Amino acid sequence: MHLQRGLKESDRAAAAALFWDAFDSKLGVLLGPSERGERFLARGIDLNYAVVARGHDGRLLGLCGLKTHSDGFIGGDFGDLCACYGFLSALWRYPMLITLDRAPEPQQLLLDGICVRQAARGQGVGAALIAEVITLAREQGFTSIRLEVIDQNPRARALYERLGFELTQWEDLGPFKRLFGFRRVATMLYEIPLAP
Repeated sequence: MHLQRGLKESDRAAAAALFWDAFDSKLGVLLGPSERGERFLARGIDLNYAVVARGHDGRLLGLCGLKTHSDGFIGGDFGDLCACYGFLSALWRYPMLITLDRAPEPQQLLLDGICVRQAARGQGVGAALIAEVITLAREQGFTSIRLEVIDQNPRARALYERLGFELTQWEDLGPFKRLFGFRRVATMLYEIPLAP
């Protein structure tokens, strides 16, 4: 496995498929069916806002999407929704997507989705990706890294805690829980120590 910052244009479809596979239970109702969801994600991906792990054959083993105060890995606008779902369908999807978008503070880096290929899980890929994100954030002068994890993913939460992230709050989705398939979202924060 080797780590890399950024994706190649030729990775776009594979990255969208990997992201969809990891988050289809969260995004499926809003962005399904899968072929349209993957197409929408592929259109909006910013290749510069990712840290990726590759196998010896060059295939993607995993990736972390990143988001700053001004830009991020997962994009896509109303026009992209119309192109993938049609105008009428885009009308109800777009406001829901806006509710999911939570921009980080100016000096904060948001870990905007981490996903590992199913065959590579349990092999340290996720931990290696997060360690590289921490290094990148420190080099670029960020003061903290934020992420969100759903209540139905205790394994991921345990990993983040082992790596130094602290739970800061739980948010209840209220009536949106039926749409997204989970009840609560935990916000976790990693404070980057100041250089001596």
